[in-house]
Amino acid sequence: MEYRYTPRTDFTFLASGNIFKHFSSMPSFPVRIGLELFERARHLCGKDKLVFCDPCCGSGFSAAVLGVMKREELSAIFASDVDEACVEAARCNLDLIERENLLAARDRLLGKPETSPERAAQLTRSMDELLPYLETPAPPTSVFRHDILAAPPPIGTADYVFADFPYGEMTAWKGGEERSGDPVGRFFASVLPILQEGGVCAVCGRKELKLRADGVPGFRRVDRFSAGKRMAYLFQKI
Repeated sequence: MEYRYTPRTDFTFLASGNIFKHFSSMPSFPVRIGLELFERARHLCGKDKLVFCDPCCGSGFSAAVLGVMKREELSAIFASDVDEACVEAARCNLDLIERENLLAARDRLLGKPETSPERAAQLTRSMDELLPYLETPAPPTSVFRHDILAAPPPIGTADYVFADFPYGEMTAWKGGEERSGDPVGRFFASVLPILQEGGVCAVCGRKELKLRADGVPGFRRVDRFSAGKRMAYLFQKI
């Protein structure tokens, strides 16, 4: 894929399991792709600051990355999932976009006798890279349990919705409507009412995921690209 807004750089300091917590069975979305999708959406919306919603948030890693790297371009972050374990994991990671919480977490980890010198050195290096991004206040966040396949999330409105669709390996569709035979259709039907006019929904999935330009009611497909094993689409509300 061609990256228009996100230069190639080393995002190791943001890697899941480094500072943000890694949770088994909850895959982490690639940092650079997530940042690129956000910037493409922001330019399509034509706004300086966006209200962001991730209704399939998993561990909250993608939302937390945006909360660090794009905090000045975010008015609010909403993250939800049907799985209560994911909700608790997302709360944990989104807490870390607050500078004070991150420093406290660092001090707790460095104070543990089982933290090896190598791990302590890695953490210190990552913190040195991360802390400059946290000098401005974090956007307000809300993390809650919700079934996106059953109803729109109770958040008012959003400018940008992102979802990394379940691949059927570590994750799978869950919720009251997963047996409807069309979870993707149910997802878009629940997203449509919360998006502002001209708002953008970005979704990713396996390369086998095929979403036609005219195949999602209420949206027009404005962009698509492949990255590794993933296919990404951007749809704008019409």
